[in-house]
Amino acid sequence: MSAATQFDVIVIGGGLVGAATALALAHADLKVALLEQRRPAAFDGAAGFDARIYSLTPKVRQWLAALGIWQQLPQQRIADVQRMRVWGDDGGHIEFDALESGGAALAYIVEQAPLLDKLWRALEAQPNVSLLTPARPEDLAWGERDVALSYAYEGAGEPAQRCSAQLIVAADGGESWTRGAAGIEVKRRAYPQRAIVANFEIEGEHGGTALQWFRHDGVLAWLPLPGRPGQISIVWSAQEQTADELMALDEQSFSERVQLAGGGLLGDLRLTGARACFPLRLLRAQELVRPHLALVGDAAHCVHPLAGQGVNLGFEDAACLAQVLSERGPQRDCGDFYLLRRYERARKENVLLMQTTTDALQRLFSKDSSWIRRLRNSGMTAVGRADWLKRRLAGHAMS
Repeated sequence: MSAATQFDVIVIGGGLVGAATALALAHADLKVALLEQRRPAAFDGAAGFDARIYSLTPKVRQWLAALGIWQQLPQQRIADVQRMRVWGDDGGHIEFDALESGGAALAYIVEQAPLLDKLWRALEAQPNVSLLTPARPEDLAWGERDVALSYAYEGAGEPAQRCSAQLIVAADGGESWTRGAAGIEVKRRAYPQRAIVANFEIEGEHGGTALQWFRHDGVLAWLPLPGRPGQISIVWSAQEQTADELMALDEQSFSERVQLAGGGLLGDLRLTGARACFPLRLLRAQELVRPHLALVGDAAHCVHPLAGQGVNLGFEDAACLAQVLSERGPQRDCGDFYLLRRYERARKENVLLMQTTTDALQRLFSKDSSWIRRLRNSGMTAVGRADWLKRRLAGHAMS
């Protein structure tokens, strides 16, 4: 095996979290390979807004800036969330404001396409990063000192290639091949809901305000997009029957349904671009690390999107793992189990808290009982009237 095929770390999966993980590890002076089956398309900015958008916390924004990525994003395509208004299904109401919480913004709305493009461009410029793409993994052979990966380039008709590393990072999503190859078990539960995402032009002004409704048929969020005319992106985590009905509607009927569900707060809505629909689930890997292996992002955990924190958790995984490895001191083996346990301990509590919170909220608002409905809505309103508690909740979400 030649020296060119030996790395400190191999990251399997080149989506947002995988690409960010590879870049952060490269910044930690590690020799990194990133394996991805489909190289992402280049972003030219000519198209409309991507249907896949993310609400990034100020902490994640700061981390992306430290990696040199945030500054490269087209700022005219980023929206600051200044306020958030949330309604329950029986009169409950709560509002958050960035200024009252002591921050510049509660969150930042960013499209997937330009963010992924800038991450890959940054990786291409790193001399200590090798991009293995378009390629698929075929086998992992675990040794005492390293892991050997066999992979094949898509459509090349060539024999399998081999490389090795002290550490394999699984960043290949909820159906992670890497996690399965390692034999790590997961606990999973499918929600009886599907998330519908779509973008709209609006008649009114969103004023940098995110709107969310906990409804009898799911959770609907309207997220502000930048520019004129005013635009929003929606995520409707709808019950399966409702999701089927919504996806079957023509564009005008779908727009009218979304407008009606939001009480017409932003006037007429007009669908721009295609809508997409995907299933929702709770997933928790039973182990985040093993000798020479670490899981990040959806390979480690999936959460309900009602809090918009899925990708934030993944980026926080990447930041934590890179920090642990950069601070490893005299331990030169970045796949050492006891070193990786620091990463697992650091992430376990935050991930469990977010999964437990979102799951509990989903369960609470799924129960169709009059007394439970009154209880949850009165509780929401009570929190909204307690300024000190609101500030603490907003501060936690922004950190």
